[in-house]
Amino acid sequence: MRNGSGALSWKIVDNASWLSCSPTTGINDGKINVTVNPSGLGAGTYSAEIRVTSPEALFPSQSVAVSLKVAGRDNAPFGVVDTPADGSTVTGSVSISGWALDDIGITRVEIKRSLSPGDPGGAAGSDGLVYVDDAAFIEGARPDVEKAFPGYPLNFRAGWGYMILSNVLPNQGNGTFELHAFACDADGHRVEIGKKSILCNNTNQVKPFGTIDSPKPGESVSGNSYINFAWALTPAPKTIPKDGSTIKVWVDGVDLGHPVYNQYRQDIALRFPEYTNSQGAVGYFYLDTTRYKNGIHTIGWSVVDNQGQADGIGSRFFSIDNYEAGNFIQEVSSLKGLFQEDNSGNLSIRVKEIRRGYGLRPDPETRAGDDGIFEVQLEQMEPGRIVFQGSAGGRRLFYDGWEQDTLKDLPLGSTLDREKGVFSWIPAPGFLGIYRFNFVSTDGLNMSKPVQVVINVIPKR
Repeated sequence: MRNGSGALSWKIVDNASWLSCSPTTGINDGKINVTVNPSGLGAGTYSAEIRVTSPEALFPSQSVAVSLKVAGRDNAPFGVVDTPADGSTVTGSVSISGWALDDIGITRVEIKRSLSPGDPGGAAGSDGLVYVDDAAFIEGARPDVEKAFPGYPLNFRAGWGYMILSNVLPNQGNGTFELHAFACDADGHRVEIGKKSILCNNTNQVKPFGTIDSPKPGESVSGNSYINFAWALTPAPKTIPKDGSTIKVWVDGVDLGHPVYNQYRQDIALRFPEYTNSQGAVGYFYLDTTRYKNGIHTIGWSVVDNQGQADGIGSRFFSIDNYEAGNFIQEVSSLKGLFQEDNSGNLSIRVKEIRRGYGLRPDPETRAGDDGIFEVQLEQMEPGRIVFQGSAGGRRLFYDGWEQDTLKDLPLGSTLDREKGVFSWIPAPGFLGIYRFNFVSTDGLNMSKPVQVVINVIPKR
């Protein structure tokens, strides 16, 4: 809800003594503190409703449902590691992803790897493994898991993902490594939910590689000139043009342009002296974060070398926080509450073209099936773009949920340009499986019948 210059107020509709909000009036920054106190409650599920009001908002009153589950016993976490494929041969960036749940709630997923002869002394922990990093939880990434386990807390963010650059592993990323994932819950349980063995063969790598240095995974950034740093190399004797003309910066699936490239950094030059671009592997790009709504976004670079080999580097989630600048963007959550379905036939929408890959080349093989549904296949980390065309009366494009009559936000890391009629998405590690989208065209009063697009996200090959 957008409050304009008026203050928001909150009210707990139900008689829920276990729930409190503060303060209840006079809020101008759009934030509210919700406190839950389960003391004295027996095992079971408790529901309440918080009503938010603002006289100046488009919808003066909206409600937020709150649910509290009190567990009867304390169970350990469980989950799955989906990617990479066990025993696969990999180079460059490797996607590690899966899902995890717990009866109380998952607090973190640790990514660790097997100890290597090239590791320094003391690199391994008490479990004999080397800590890599924590994976990122991704809201809405695994609707299949959310449906399969409806009663579990935080099931809407059960999916997790992490991207590791195999080139920086011992022996310059050559040899066999085991990747392990451990799920930790709020009660101190720590359980291994899976492991995968990979053969890293970067000696025979043919694609560019590298990573993003800033923002760091999960970092919160702000301002109109945030500096995004990254570095990129490609196997010799190939090279990456020094002017950065074949490097693109992507935010939420949209190509923003080229960075400044060919900057020196000592650690990279010393670590990879045999690569042509090692003396100028670093690039930077000024990102205007005020163009985006506050919250979680994705960023990544794509690199093409002088022989046409392309790959993505550094994909990650980060957070934009420009609250102090008043950067509030209202999202449409329910089209059926705003528009009437057009029965005159004047409004329509169709898929004009579908593009895939870092060059966003048209995909001539993607066509609608007999049921009128378009099916698109994207690898994790692969850019996809769907261009729509509406009737003359349809001026804007809207989104109507992942499943029929099920309203959900667009997946993290995607962008819908409502004026141009373009949907862009680069599925980050953690997204895997089938995603159904419904898009409609509107004239501001009525909306067309939806066109449905099914995107099948598969592991990066």
